[in-house]
Amino acid sequence: MAGSTGRNNDIISLRIVTQFPAEAARIFSIIGDGGQWPETLDPRILKRNPNSRVIAALADFSRPEFTIEPNTEGCEVTLLHDLIQNDEDRNEYQKLWSAWFKTINKRVTV
Repeated sequence: MAGSTGRNNDIISLRIVTQFPAEAARIFSIIGDGGQWPETLDPRILKRNPNSRVIAALADFSRPEFTIEPNTEGCEVTLLHDLIQNDEDRNEYQKLWSAWFKTINKRVTV
């Protein structure tokens, strides 16, 4: 019998967890709007669950998924960016997402 043809074990993913001092609905309105994403990306939003989840596809076929959970300080966003091609791309996405999250944090901080 042939070997398993499941998911490629060499696929790289990135996970970032960030706290925002704003309610989930406000953060969702930013993350759920592809026009507010970093300029170098052209996301296609695949799925939105109001105030809780956004899944997108990027031109390189990678998939960022944002989960937004309310808490006492505002909300926590977990990004799982999957199907990244290589370590170099992963490092670039790490920088890009970290910078974008800092920008969002500045926007929502009173």
